[in-house]
Amino acid sequence: MRLAIVTWRDLAHPLAGGSEILVDRLARGFMDRSHEVTVVCGGPTGSRPYRVIEAGGTYSQYLRAPLAARRELGDVDLLIDVENGLPYFSPWWHWGPRICLVHHVHTEQWRDRFPAPVALVASRVESGLMPRTYRQETFVAVSPSTAESLERIGVPRDHIRIIENGVEPKPGETPAEDPDPLFLAVGRLVPHKQVDLIMDAWAEVRPRTGGRLVIVGDGPEMERLRKIAPPGTELLGHVSDAERDRLLGAAWLLVHGARHEGWGMAILEAAAYATPAIGLDAPGVRDAIVGGVTGELARDPSDMVTRWIALASDRDRRTLLGKAALVRSRELSWDRTVDSYLELAAEVVSTWPRGGTRRPTRLPSANGPAGGPSGGPSGGPSGGPSGGPRGGPRGGPRGGPAGVLTGATSQGFWDPPANRHPADRGVRRSAALFRGFIHQFEDPGSFYEMLAEDTVQLVSRYANLRDATVLDVGGGAGYFARSFDLAGARSVLADVDWEELHAHGGPLGTAVMADGCRLPFADGAFDLSHSSNAIEHVAEPHEMFEEMLRVVRPGGIAFLAFTNWWSPFGGHETSPWHWLGAERAVRRYERRHGEPPKNRYGRSLFRLHIHEVLSWARDRPDATLIEAFPRYYPWWTRRLAGVPVVREVATWNLAIAMRKH
Repeated sequence: MRLAIVTWRDLAHPLAGGSEILVDRLARGFMDRSHEVTVVCGGPTGSRPYRVIEAGGTYSQYLRAPLAARRELGDVDLLIDVENGLPYFSPWWHWGPRICLVHHVHTEQWRDRFPAPVALVASRVESGLMPRTYRQETFVAVSPSTAESLERIGVPRDHIRIIENGVEPKPGETPAEDPDPLFLAVGRLVPHKQVDLIMDAWAEVRPRTGGRLVIVGDGPEMERLRKIAPPGTELLGHVSDAERDRLLGAAWLLVHGARHEGWGMAILEAAAYATPAIGLDAPGVRDAIVGGVTGELARDPSDMVTRWIALASDRDRRTLLGKAALVRSRELSWDRTVDSYLELAAEVVSTWPRGGTRRPTRLPSANGPAGGPSGGPSGGPSGGPSGGPRGGPRGGPRGGPAGVLTGATSQGFWDPPANRHPADRGVRRSAALFRGFIHQFEDPGSFYEMLAEDTVQLVSRYANLRDATVLDVGGGAGYFARSFDLAGARSVLADVDWEELHAHGGPLGTAVMADGCRLPFADGAFDLSHSSNAIEHVAEPHEMFEEMLRVVRPGGIAFLAFTNWWSPFGGHETSPWHWLGAERAVRRYERRHGEPPKNRYGRSLFRLHIHEVLSWARDRPDATLIEAFPRYYPWWTRRLAGVPVVREVATWNLAIAMRKH
């Protein structure tokens, strides 16, 4: 294909940043795959392996770039219009296939850089004229936060694709931390990066931790920052790539003060060296830092000081966060990013009408409609209760916003199920699940894998899992978390039982030891929370219920399945003798097996009834009960959950799905 990219700056510009790195990586990647690439941008420009057309200065380029493109490019198969605050309004002058690429919406930045009248006009153009002009176009957002911002200014959610930036892999061994406390900030020295906030925090942190704060980067704020820098601060300005990489590897923490980003590229560059990050819980930043997993997200500057001191004092936790950050960085490659853009380009070109000018490019889902097979028994890994130590300060991944196109699917996260009662939730499926359940003690791995796959199919009726962030509470060895990951989600497993987490040599994915009743994640941190057969192992199940809703973002889903006490398997391995009394059932088990049951009533197994769970769900002012049904049974038995008394005995296992307001 012949591809053209119209963008604001070249990498040679002294204020070049993440947007320019992305464009350069895309252009090089397109060339490596034998495509012809031209970049049209404002000056200054440098020598590149691809063609670059300089089209004016900072502001004149908005008039000159369209003329240069029309004059120099000729026919191209696809034009990528990069919106840096203001787009080039390519629908007015280019009539072929187009994509609008957005790093972040600049709403608040206008007031930082321009007088009030100019800022007002620019903001209105970005939030009003731009969405109307591009209303039929396909948008690419570099992060879920950017996609969410685009939705807020009126871009239809089914016109947005999220394609995350890549990270350069770092060869060799991960370097060791500097022996003395070394904290690093990397980025352009411009107002919205809030390096002065980092300095203010450092003035409070240094007396407790000692060490140095090293700031790498240049920009118009340099002189002002030099004047206010507290003791122990080093402003290095621009450094070589080798020196920057050395500092990223040696730092104890990367500290990031920006109040909004498109994509925190410096955060992921640090992650590639197993260096965790701490930043404000702000758009873009929360997409780069998975709070409590790869770093910490602070509510405000005061909270940042607290978390900074805590991490500086806890080497083991820094190591744990750093390892998780390294794993995540390796999942984000530039090859994947380039290939995703080319796949989207091919779709846009293929759907563009011959001889057409402008049309909606609402692309079909690669995954088909939402919905599909569903159902399955709960009864998941009996495991231990999700109870125990808190597991660290609060923070959490924000993940993708509900209702935006992510990856290769056009189904929004908030979109309702396409089919409430799929045909394969019938007797045959129920029989297969019961057979697996009966043989679970002989072959537990096969049963839990089947159960986890079935669970993912069920949950996908309520939410698009592609790029969604999922918290699996009490998931034991990680079968459910792995199945969510295979469905395209990014999951975190939280369980208190070390033995369960390491039942197969270690968890099957990202995991934290945490109490299900006191989850160490921020409010609204996940798109979806899930728990299978864990809540009945908690002494205060309503607290776990509250926590699962708390950590879900507005519009997100909480999915909970549990074995009710009066069900045929309510006593777990002591069933069905628990119907004659819990303690009697325990004594009978001990006589027959010579040891107490793993799930001991009153210690690791508690009475939980359907009517009380439904009461909690219906009384929630912040959430709506979508559905409650017997998980093992065919779909046509769903009304059983609404029959008092009978449901407590006849329902083997109940599943509920709730949507947070």
